[in-house]
Amino acid sequence: MINVVIPLTEEQYKRAAARASELGYSDSRAYLLAVVEDVLEDEEFIDVIAGIREGLEDIRAGRVYPANDLDALLDSGKFDS
Repeated sequence: MINVVIPLTEEQYKRAAARASELGYSDSRAYLLAVVEDVLEDEEFIDVIAGIREGLEDIRAGRVYPANDLDALLDSGKFDS
């Protein structure tokens, strides 16, 4: 077995302990081990650089919608069912 030390702020530790309790884990250690296991088992690879490139291409091609205009459009009720 290998021991890994992850420095957490007091706030981070409290949040982890609270989440562990909410989810029914015996303690924060068990919860954090489960989180690590879940991350290691995740086979989906996310190519962040490709996503950034795609976003830049959308901007250059004019395929973007300004956030303020989007907020107004959503508030307009046009998409309400």
